[in-house]
Amino acid sequence: STVFQDAGSIQVLGGTLQIADANSYIPRTLAIRGGELVASGTINANVIVDTELRLSASGRTLTINGDLSVGETGTLLFDVRGSQAGVTHDQIIVSNQI
Repeated sequence: STVFQDAGSIQVLGGTLQIADANSYIPRTLAIRGGELVASGTINANVIVDTELRLSASGRTLTINGDLSVGETGTLLFDVRGSQAGVTHDQIIVSNQI
């Protein structure tokens, strides 16, 4: 798998950034200002969502090793069904502050 490393930040201003099924190192901050983040696996960074964050498929887990900030216009989309987190319904785990 490819590991992306940088000491700065990434801002998504439009389109889709997809992170799927991999332990992903993103710089200190990942800011979704426009477009959407479609993800599962692990993001080792602070994540700011001003638009849309959704999991890449039903029954996935997204782990954010950092803070998750959802702005006034931000939306989290995930499936809720069944009794097994990360298997029958989506799960978002945040290690720091929401």
